[in-house]
Amino acid sequence: MRLRFFLLFTVLFSLYFSLSESKILPENEQLEIFIVAHSHDDVGWKSTWEEYYSDNVKKIFESVLVALEAKKDRKFMQVEIAYFSRWWNEIDESKRKRWKKLVDSKQIEYNLGGICMNDEAVTTYYEEVNQLTNGALWLQQNLGVKPTSVWQIDAFGHSSATASLISQMEYPYYVINRIPFHLKDQMKKEKSLEFIWRSSTSLGSYREIFTHVLSDHYHTPSSFNFVDNFDVAKVSLDVVKELRQRQNYYRHNKQLVTWGYDFAHQEAGIDYQNMDKVIQYINSNKSLNMTLRYAVLSDYLEAVRSLNLVWQVREGDFFPHNDGDHSFWTGYYTSRPWTKIFLRQNDALLQIAETLLSGTSTSSNFTYLNEKIETLRLHTSVATHHDAITGTEKSKVNDDYVKNIQFGAQNTNTAIEEMISKRFKASTSSKKSYTVHNSLGWSRREFVNLATDFSSAQVECNGVIVPSQVSFLFIFSFFFYKSFQKVNPVPSFSKVKAKYRLYFLASIPPLSTLMCNIQFGNGPLQVTIKESNGISLSNKDSTLKFDGNTGKLIQYQRSGAESISLSMDLFEYSSASKGDGAYLFRPSSNTPKAVSQSVKNVLIEGKLVKEIQQFFKKDYGQSFISYNDSGAFGKFFEIVYEVGPLSDKGRQLITRINSNLDNQMKYYTDDNGMEIMPRTFNRNATELVSGNYYPMVQRVFMRDEKRKVQLNLLGDSSHGSASLAKGQLEVMLHRRCAYDDSKGVEEVLDDKNPIRTSLRMNLADVSSGTADQRFKSILQQFPLVAIPMTQSFESSLSSFGLKELPLPIHLMTLRRVDSTSFLVRFQHIFAASEHPNYSIPFKIDLNAFLADGFKSVQSIQEMNLSGNIPLSQVQKLKWKASIPPTPYKPIPFSNGILTIQPMEIRTFRFNAQSKA
Repeated sequence: MRLRFFLLFTVLFSLYFSLSESKILPENEQLEIFIVAHSHDDVGWKSTWEEYYSDNVKKIFESVLVALEAKKDRKFMQVEIAYFSRWWNEIDESKRKRWKKLVDSKQIEYNLGGICMNDEAVTTYYEEVNQLTNGALWLQQNLGVKPTSVWQIDAFGHSSATASLISQMEYPYYVINRIPFHLKDQMKKEKSLEFIWRSSTSLGSYREIFTHVLSDHYHTPSSFNFVDNFDVAKVSLDVVKELRQRQNYYRHNKQLVTWGYDFAHQEAGIDYQNMDKVIQYINSNKSLNMTLRYAVLSDYLEAVRSLNLVWQVREGDFFPHNDGDHSFWTGYYTSRPWTKIFLRQNDALLQIAETLLSGTSTSSNFTYLNEKIETLRLHTSVATHHDAITGTEKSKVNDDYVKNIQFGAQNTNTAIEEMISKRFKASTSSKKSYTVHNSLGWSRREFVNLATDFSSAQVECNGVIVPSQVSFLFIFSFFFYKSFQKVNPVPSFSKVKAKYRLYFLASIPPLSTLMCNIQFGNGPLQVTIKESNGISLSNKDSTLKFDGNTGKLIQYQRSGAESISLSMDLFEYSSASKGDGAYLFRPSSNTPKAVSQSVKNVLIEGKLVKEIQQFFKKDYGQSFISYNDSGAFGKFFEIVYEVGPLSDKGRQLITRINSNLDNQMKYYTDDNGMEIMPRTFNRNATELVSGNYYPMVQRVFMRDEKRKVQLNLLGDSSHGSASLAKGQLEVMLHRRCAYDDSKGVEEVLDDKNPIRTSLRMNLADVSSGTADQRFKSILQQFPLVAIPMTQSFESSLSSFGLKELPLPIHLMTLRRVDSTSFLVRFQHIFAASEHPNYSIPFKIDLNAFLADGFKSVQSIQEMNLSGNIPLSQVQKLKWKASIPPTPYKPIPFSNGILTIQPMEIRTFRFNAQSKA
């Protein structure tokens, strides 16, 4: 009864809204126009970001400074901190004071305030939060200001997770741009370009955010035609005509006008002089019923808020983006996969460095270590830019991103080894030392692997040599450690420059570092190798069966459960003529071709790891791997793809699962690694394949509700994904294009890089399958990796000392802000009502938790998500919404007790000293 009443109330409320609030403006009503000067400064695209800075952006800052000082009514909006921080570090104190004066007088406003304007489709929430935090902290530390609103106007589609993160950073307003063109046209007609976005089904109305969609694009309206000695009267009247037409898209008499474009206002003095003339002409002609004023973004949005209107509510995301019936921007989900993998790997390296730095005594050289790590913070943040991680930049620019990340990684590894040297005793052993770091707040038991040219190895941990296939046991701080090792030959189709792969099993407590010493040799392989097609592969839970003729996968058999017909094969789409490129995906046919009708299988069996290496053809291969262990991935099969370069241009390589699961043409993708988005096949899409592709950042799965089972695929990087038929899932692995898609980069994406990427697959009941994809995707994002040391150390264990967190609570961040100040984030990784045991509140005694790893803990203060505003200083704006609010509210942090609810991320700053 309550549900029926709620639905009836909602319908009636929406009807009232549509009848009473959507007024039609009189044809000549007085309009108030807000001219927002901006420059969209891509942090790399057709030129490297260093080239853009020296050739363009530096001129913008210098020019704007003088232009705004000339007249106090002029204003400007700045976004990308990568550029601004560089300029700030170059200029003298006098110029800094001049700029700061303009900021203080509100002539300059910072919006978004990230290192860059990040992509929203293929970035993880961890990456987005990091880059926005880095920018916000820089502004706080150097200018004492915080970004006012969010200006996110060039991402190629917009995600719900990003909107939720923005709201959790306590920004009141959100401006976006690129949404599907037919939807934007519809919203113009309905006057619904402004709305309340309830982006999280778990956090509901508490995390809603007022959102404005640009009616056209972020460029200056065409009527502002300031060419040579332009006719001021004619241009002004043209402006009035165009802006009055645009006002039909809105429910009020305020209008935001974007004044700028890519790298605009390099001659700001001239630009503002021209705009002054138009503003003066229109404002002095009262009969035009229009006033123009320079504004920053918050000026316009505050004016709209003051109207106290009732706003429509939207949920969901804005994918896939398309700007034409046959132009779906779904290729970039996969473009340049090597770079996507590389960034994810260095995210994990950065997480290791941050936790180590947090646990390092201030008597160590904090400034030196922090500066080393800062280079990786900067360059991984830059790489989240919407023309970087997307693969939509020129090749030379991609190479520059990679070079910079490599530089940051080199510096960070130097810092890691220096911090490690303070924790472990040096050794004169000839054995090679490796560290394995657990940067998470949970204990972990997983296989570690590394490539080698040696056929045998002895792994030593804590002074114990582990023979091949033999475990050893020792006790340290009440934790048991088992380490096993084996060596497998590298597949014949692999591009890895090594002959073998060493596996060993490590169990590590939270926030700990295990030092392992390895003695490599050339002893006999302790595995059996045979070529056969009619074979099977088993783990602790299931068995995969392969066809005796084709060698391909045909069945997934769970222990004690019904077998599932299931294939997993490689296919390729061919490109439509001039139909796709770095941005777009448009196949010439809806039916891809199999890479090979049959495969050659090599089965490698050992006591710990079993592997089926499948050879399709030259440069195309995949391996199915099972781990004989009850640890994290014991019930998963890992599928490692080693492919490339693709055989020809105009190829899109996919892996496709066909099964007899009845998923009703529905599947699920993660939302930047956070909440889950249901995806249903759109039969009306003008491109049935590319129009049904969605981003997969961490995971994708499908369910058979009748069987009550769920098939999970977890990825180590971002991909495009789809379900185009019943029981089917496909994931795009690689792309090599034949054409430029005319979206601006002006270069064919002829990507010849070979890649090594992996998916982990399991079939489980819905409840355990839900838990699996939540927990294991975090583990896969931050894998246990053996990092080689340049010197030898005695094998041992170094632990931070923090207690293990409950399984649903992820220690998302532990970061040292300065020598005595720290930032910590806790994330509840489950959504509301998602799991019977985990989708509930959990309590953490924060005082006790921090006291285990730090001394002299003081001033624990809850902050916004980006860590630059105390929550006590936040005043949430209230909006009238067409749908009633949801009941969720956060439980206040009180008496040192944090109660964290599903999908929350809670952020704290505190002062302390490390115990190490």
